[in-house]
Amino acid sequence: MKNQFRSVIAALAVAAVAVGVQAKPALEVVTVDMDQLFTKYYKTETQQAKMADDEKKATEIRDGMVKEREAMVTKAKELQEQAKSKLINEEARQKAEAEFEKQVGVVRAKEGELQTFVQQTQQQLRAIWSQFQQQAFEEIAKVASDIAKKKGATLVLNQGASASSVVVFADAGFSITEDVLVAINKDRPAPAISVTTPAATAPVVTPAAKK
Repeated sequence: MKNQFRSVIAALAVAAVAVGVQAKPALEVVTVDMDQLFTKYYKTETQQAKMADDEKKATEIRDGMVKEREAMVTKAKELQEQAKSKLINEEARQKAEAEFEKQVGVVRAKEGELQTFVQQTQQQLRAIWSQFQQQAFEEIAKVASDIAKKKGATLVLNQGASASSVVVFADAGFSITEDVLVAINKDRPAPAISVTTPAATAPVVTPAAKK
């Protein structure tokens, strides 16, 4: 995540915004908190909710596979006990041993399948999140650059905690974070309206009505 901040913010920090036609434009600095913007970006909230749902579904699948493995292990133990039993003849014992060995192979295959599923799922989720971060940072950086240009700035510095260059102090008057935040969230979809039908209430029967 830090590397992605650095790559995007480095582009912001070194890209001078030309004001008018000047050979050497005057230095006009503005600051922006990319950490705050990324956190409060409506697309980040949406993506986080989607990722949480995907993780929940993956966990349910993993739990189902774990239960299947436990059932297989239980069956393997039963076959192992049969093979050790003195109450069966040699032929039955050999058959039980063969079935036990076969079941051990089934258990190991399920363990491998489970491990592969967990690893691949984690990799896919990390890749999806990484791709989203890069895209979101680029979108925010573009908006920040446009706003900086309109304000006549020639340099944008990131004052967020994960900034590649440390900004020790910056007066709040230089910050365009709130302006950028409004701009990146202007297309936020309206929240869904939930309509709840009130429950029907039983009529009140007075003593006079009972008569």
